[in-house]
Amino acid sequence: MEINDVKLCYKVIGSGDHVVLLMPGAAGEVSIPASCELSLNPQLEGLDQNIFTLVAFDPRGWGWSMDARREYKEEDLITDAEDAAALMERLGFEKYSVFGFCWGGNIALKLASTYNTRVIKLVVSGAFSLINRGQMQQFEHLFDIRNWSPRILESFQEFYGADYSAFDHYVRFVESLNFMSSDDGMLFTVKELNKISACTMLHHGNDDELTGMEQAKHLQQTISGSSVVHWENAAHFLHLQYASKFNEMLQQFLLS
Repeated sequence: MEINDVKLCYKVIGSGDHVVLLMPGAAGEVSIPASCELSLNPQLEGLDQNIFTLVAFDPRGWGWSMDARREYKEEDLITDAEDAAALMERLGFEKYSVFGFCWGGNIALKLASTYNTRVIKLVVSGAFSLINRGQMQQFEHLFDIRNWSPRILESFQEFYGADYSAFDHYVRFVESLNFMSSDDGMLFTVKELNKISACTMLHHGNDDELTGMEQAKHLQQTISGSSVVHWENAAHFLHLQYASKFNEMLQQFLLS
């Protein structure tokens, strides 16, 4: 579908009254097999499709939306959120809940802040709002392909191909975070996060080496009424690592 002058890939599953927008992480893709580590298929297939209508899309430049140029500039987060809002409006969904993972979680936060009358409930996992030196070092550690998880590397190659420049895109994405963050190293101002009125649940894996505990703590302290679920023995991709349990908690929260 053409959204904001670019073609974005999306899918809609289910027929329930409660509409949920799901957004993958950076370079993630919503339509590859459930075994793939970049996929949201465990959520798309695991949530009750009689209760929910599930919408997922690939942000511009990634996944099946690769043909839509990604600028890797300061405005990317705003653009992603505007694309998400425009897609849901085009599909006729005025109010909806949102789940986002990693960068998708950041898009969800921006969406819930900018369009706060539209978002009913907000769930994020592995999101990050602090771009300090320690966080950047965690991201930059993955500039060396030898530091990638074999399963994640295999997933990239499964979809993008072994010779695809996905790693160049990852490097450009990480470098662009320096442009997007403010002088005090924040992707979101306190005022922005204070605008989020949706009931919010934050998930964090205690073994997450990519986004540290301070990320979830900062978001909880800044988003009024939000709560954090700390997962023991869980890493960054906890929504895949413990898909069944995560889906159960996600569904209960959305219906509460």
